[in-house]
Amino acid sequence: MLFSVVGTFLLLLGLGVIHPSGARAPLHVLLAVGAVFFAAGLLLLVQGFKDIQLQKRLQTVVPTEGREPWRWDHAWDQAGTGPDTWRRISQEFGFAVFLAVFMVPFHWWAFFSGQGPWPIKIGTLFMDLVVIYLLGKTISDLLGLYAYGLHRLTFERFPFFMGSRLNVSVERPQAFARCQKVTATLRCIQVDWQSLGTSSNAGTAEQALMVYEDSKSFSSMDLQSMMAGFTLQFELPPGDYGNRLLDRYARYWELELTGEGGWKKFKAVYLLPVYDNPASSKSQEAAASAVAATGALSAEDSRVKTQLIGFLGLLAGIFLTITTPFEYSRYHRIVATWPLVQAQLTSKDIGSEWSYSNHSRTLVYFLDLQFRVLPNGTWAVARSPVRSSRRRGYENQLGNWQVGTTYALRQHPQKPGELSLIVTDQDVWRLVFPWVIAAFVAWSVYAAVAIRSKKARPGPPKAPAQLLKL
Repeated sequence: MLFSVVGTFLLLLGLGVIHPSGARAPLHVLLAVGAVFFAAGLLLLVQGFKDIQLQKRLQTVVPTEGREPWRWDHAWDQAGTGPDTWRRISQEFGFAVFLAVFMVPFHWWAFFSGQGPWPIKIGTLFMDLVVIYLLGKTISDLLGLYAYGLHRLTFERFPFFMGSRLNVSVERPQAFARCQKVTATLRCIQVDWQSLGTSSNAGTAEQALMVYEDSKSFSSMDLQSMMAGFTLQFELPPGDYGNRLLDRYARYWELELTGEGGWKKFKAVYLLPVYDNPASSKSQEAAASAVAATGALSAEDSRVKTQLIGFLGLLAGIFLTITTPFEYSRYHRIVATWPLVQAQLTSKDIGSEWSYSNHSRTLVYFLDLQFRVLPNGTWAVARSPVRSSRRRGYENQLGNWQVGTTYALRQHPQKPGELSLIVTDQDVWRLVFPWVIAAFVAWSVYAAVAIRSKKARPGPPKAPAQLLKL
């Protein structure tokens, strides 16, 4: 909810509905940042709503249909299933768009603000290459989809049980005529956790392990003889290794079709309804596991939200850690290179000017102090280094300056009429300190999330001994 609120506010700023107060970036930059926050918040809200709906459904159907998980663990079509092609393409394209929008503020900072350091420019260009790669992969997948189309699997029966025969038919086999070879691979995948590190720094990471694999290859001659009907048959091994789609240590069966020999390689992956026999004792364990999963979904949703907060904290920490030294260098250069002079304050006021961003403008304020540089009597102007739309803050600062009093200030080496209120390193740190605090808070958020995630990670599961790493 917080991401959506922040994103909505920034979107309204970017669209000009709310006039920005002292915004130093163009409105399209605010619009891009708002879109990123709003998209993240909307994704969390939608996922949370789906989890709530799933929990309610599981609480209703599991007590009565616990031994038949295919009725509630996935929205199966009993006639058949389609590949994950569109889902993969949409994920690749969606992530490319998200990353491109996310990088808009960095593009402005690196190339258009006039203050972009070279590490930010290099990092921005590298992320541009990532976006180009993702878009290129999306286009490649779309071309493959155009060349071969979508091939739906038709089930001979539903569901398939361990120890029985798996028979599926591939629709539209004529598109495989241009392939020299087609390979069908049946796999059982188990989600596992792998220990990382040693001693107190040890952690765990999720990995995919293969329980079972069987493949069949078809030459071009085989394909020609199967144009009327392309049927695949596999003998499922005995044992209790059926789908556990909602478990933390999920297990699932999939069929992968790959085609070689054409101008574009074909690949499609299908999720299969392979389950333990309802008469098996493991079927009751699956039901109990599903009941436990109703509570685990809330914890998983909370974990995803926490990790997203940690990820944003990491990004903010990296951004502020890189930016703070450059801000310090910019202000410290004044202390190091501008000569120190004595100047008498002759008049003081609160100046104002319009700050333009795209098609909107904002009135910002600053201290406007007139001095007479001693001893030659040259007139010079000093203005506060930070501008803000809040006038009251400068009204309070104005009382600290007394007309007729002599102050020590820094004078621009090439522009004698310009003075700086940044005199000592203490003034520099006073301006940079908010950046340091912000960086500390961002890294603290990331560290807190990392520590919490590490403590919440489960230990190694009781996995079958024959698990083989993919």
